[in-house]
Amino acid sequence: MKIATGHTVTNDQVVHDFKEVRFLNDAGEPMFEVRIGQDGRSIEVRGINTHSMNGKIYTETLEIRPRYANLVEVRALPYDQE
Repeated sequence: MKIATGHTVTNDQVVHDFKEVRFLNDAGEPMFEVRIGQDGRSIEVRGINTHSMNGKIYTETLEIRPRYANLVEVRALPYDQE
């Protein structure tokens, strides 16, 4: 399994050699890390650090909500909801 950015439909897909990516908030603080699972057919999503966003503090605790058969939503929980 590989990680790609862009899309084949918009003709801007780029395949990368790395096995994990981090998602940052606007201040550059890491929120989530997504990596390819050791089995090669899964992904692991990890909350990295406590961070702030829009004046609110969020923890590394994750909430996972199934949305459809092929979609889950992963959220960082606000500090006061942990």
